[in-house]
Amino acid sequence: MNKILIFFSILLSQWVIAQDLVIFRDGTELQVQLIEINTQQISYKKFGMPDGPTYTIEKGEVFMIKYANGEKEVFEVGAKQALSTNQNGIFQQNPTFVIDTTVGFFGDKTYPFGALRIHYNKLDKVLINDNIYYYGFDFAYLKITNPDLKEHGKQIAENYFPKLNSYFNKTLPVRNIRHWIRKPGLISNQVLFENFNKMNYENLVVDKNYNIAPKDLEKIVKSYVLSETSGVGMVINLINFNRKNGYIIMYVTFFDIASREVLYSVESVGNTSKLNILNYYYPSAVETCFRNNFLLAYKRKWKSDEQIILRRRMR
Repeated sequence: MNKILIFFSILLSQWVIAQDLVIFRDGTELQVQLIEINTQQISYKKFGMPDGPTYTIEKGEVFMIKYANGEKEVFEVGAKQALSTNQNGIFQQNPTFVIDTTVGFFGDKTYPFGALRIHYNKLDKVLINDNIYYYGFDFAYLKITNPDLKEHGKQIAENYFPKLNSYFNKTLPVRNIRHWIRKPGLISNQVLFENFNKMNYENLVVDKNYNIAPKDLEKIVKSYVLSETSGVGMVINLINFNRKNGYIIMYVTFFDIASREVLYSVESVGNTSKLNILNYYYPSAVETCFRNNFLLAYKRKWKSDEQIILRRRMR
């Protein structure tokens, strides 16, 4: 009897060791028996169910696989997986939101004399289109420059992002945005806010200046999962809350929903409030960026791609 138990124990231990480990981008892990990995999907059977059904997941959802033989494979975010359009010109989006980790850079991109910069020159397509969908504030690609809080990214995101989103929407209510951009038919569909739950919290708080390149906007809008297939999307991309130097960087971006082409975007910098409380400190800067900077460029139909508009000195 003991020999039989030992035999089956050895078989069981070998079978358990032979399992592959899938690590998702949200940090969760799943022990599986891999069946196939192709350009778009990963097929597997559940741990302990070798005769069970075969499941599939999108490759873009997976950060890394640890194979049974000890080897590891890290998967780049599926930006390339999501760049195609079908014959009708409709963008083929991922079924679930996946953050593109190739977005952004650390560097010395500063604004010593300017407060805004314009990117892309297709404002006319926005102005003539009455089918505008406003997706609210995108926190998913935000970084906070604050060396004192580098270990608290998860706490900040979970405890403060919902509050900040609420304050921002009170500062810039949809009804006012409709009036300011002269789009009375603008539809509010703020589905992007929850995307921040997929971010890597360990990388949220940094100790350096951070920004994104204009081309990164193309990657960002292609990462969105939207129910609409046509019209123009509008989103406020929050990029850097620079607590260290007292300013924020954000983009107000318009894009064609069908093709995910970026049409027009105003990159803007705003000073934070002198009142060091949550509902004033960053919301005041967001309001400045939108009402004083973005609306100025939008209403005057400025189109100077990459040109810094020299208006006032940053502190």
